[in-house]
Amino acid sequence: MQANIGLGRKIALESKNAADISTPDDISFAGLALASLWRDSCLANHRLCNIGSPLTADPPTRLLNVTDPKRAYLEETTGLGWKPYVALSYCWGPGEHFQTLRENVNQHRSGIPVDDLPATLRGAIQATNQLGYGHIWIDALCIIQDDKADLGKELEHMGDIYRHAVLTLCAAGAETSHSGLFHRKNPLELYPCKVHVTAVPGGREVELDVALTGICNGHDYLAARGWVLQEEVLSSRAVIFGSEISWRCIESWADETSPVPHQTRRSEPGTDEMRLWLYEPDHATQANMAAGKTPFDAWQNMVRGYSDRDLSFTSDTLRAISGLADMFARMHGTTYLAGLWKENLMADLAWYVFVNDARVVETHETRLAAPSWSWASVGKVRIRFPRQSSAYGLHTGIRRPAPAILLHVFCTSKDPINDAAAVRPSEAGVEYMWSLKLAGPLRRLVLLVNKDYADWRINKNIYGEEEGETPYKSSSAMVSSAIQPRFPGILSRLDSPGRIVGEVALDSHALPVNTDRRITADGECMNVFCLPLLDEDRRRSHEPGLILCLVLAPLQPGSNLYMRLGLGYLTEEGWFGKEPNDDMIVECDIV
Repeated sequence: MQANIGLGRKIALESKNAADISTPDDISFAGLALASLWRDSCLANHRLCNIGSPLTADPPTRLLNVTDPKRAYLEETTGLGWKPYVALSYCWGPGEHFQTLRENVNQHRSGIPVDDLPATLRGAIQATNQLGYGHIWIDALCIIQDDKADLGKELEHMGDIYRHAVLTLCAAGAETSHSGLFHRKNPLELYPCKVHVTAVPGGREVELDVALTGICNGHDYLAARGWVLQEEVLSSRAVIFGSEISWRCIESWADETSPVPHQTRRSEPGTDEMRLWLYEPDHATQANMAAGKTPFDAWQNMVRGYSDRDLSFTSDTLRAISGLADMFARMHGTTYLAGLWKENLMADLAWYVFVNDARVVETHETRLAAPSWSWASVGKVRIRFPRQSSAYGLHTGIRRPAPAILLHVFCTSKDPINDAAAVRPSEAGVEYMWSLKLAGPLRRLVLLVNKDYADWRINKNIYGEEEGETPYKSSSAMVSSAIQPRFPGILSRLDSPGRIVGEVALDSHALPVNTDRRITADGECMNVFCLPLLDEDRRRSHEPGLILCLVLAPLQPGSNLYMRLGLGYLTEEGWFGKEPNDDMIVECDIV
């Protein structure tokens, strides 16, 4: 407590001094003086932050030596041991980029005039010097950008680079590398103002000195970047440069308008939740025990947020979270499967492509080189898992099929998208880098893609439209509130065509070509197979009973290999009926 009081006094003094400064650069460096206090307090008092950033870890292959603030140079770290360094998180943006290439790497080892660098990189070097460090890691300079081998090796360790940095400098207010790190601000909007007031509580006059603070929000250009998510989660300490200078570490947060550090809220979904499961799993277990949440729930929440972010290259879909996957696997002793986890596989398989996203989704013929059962195969689009209130399990009042069980699964690479040439399911004799075999009852149904129904379903998702019949001719339409599909489809039984008994959140807008798909007056249709996913014991729902299932199609007519088409829901009528062999267990190989 005394340490916090002392820090508060120092911060108050820095704030008072900074309020008298008027030039943008002076204001920025006054903010860095606050950041130094936040950093020193964290290093001295935060156990979790020091666990997150071990000061004995191997440094990155290269660092930018900035001990001379006018002339930096690229330094190979092999054999030099640990060097404290900071890392930069920023947006490259459009325009010309200053990069290390094979043709200039030796020149960069000799020296780089700092004035030649883009404004954001120049500002990061200035901040590094001001904070007392002589080395910084900047991806554009420390990775040889046109060397595929070097790029692959360094990107694979991006998570560790940010995890082991003493600090991460986050250029949240910079739209591009040319925007600059520091921004013009009015100090009167940033710093606390002391006001003497007189209050009369209970009829007794009391005089008080009250500190008033404002809010200084600005656009965060990093928030939409896919690569930044693992940088946010794994960085133990971060100084954030936006409309004001802010601080975030594993245990606390602060900013110029509220400079005394506050304890980090760890119970919220997203990056804070994932950080807790990575750095303090025992505490996370206790905090989530009553709610029944597991680290896998945190991973699904992370995937949800990550899928909303953008990547310049969809091939980086798995690579951009490989650092998180590595640490999650080490911390929880789990097996990673191209974005999913073996120990939670039956729940992780229940992903679907979410509505209201303009980004391109891969078709079944252009899927990325990942298993069809992995969300990574459809590209960088919005992914969701069904809402837990109604997603897992079946209503207690209905009959239910036996859920599928896992026989075996493997994926030989944590990033098959980049570790192998694209694999096309139509190629005969392909030896896949992955395999999934499930055993369970299969139900053959008819899948129909009807444009009028799809338009109605999507409008229902976005606008909450509840009234009116579906445009499709059946009056027994079933709509699950657990999913909001971007590509909705209709399921009907073979013995009752035209009667809707379920729906599908399809992975793609186009059905696969190497199937028995056909065009009818109602739309495009094909025969599919449904495999029930989860047992009622996992979650209970008070909605009408629905059966959650994978919707599969043979790779080719008559093939014993299946590909995933989407995530489906069936009514009791949809599963049970006149068709024989309802309980026959079938082994399904899904690629």
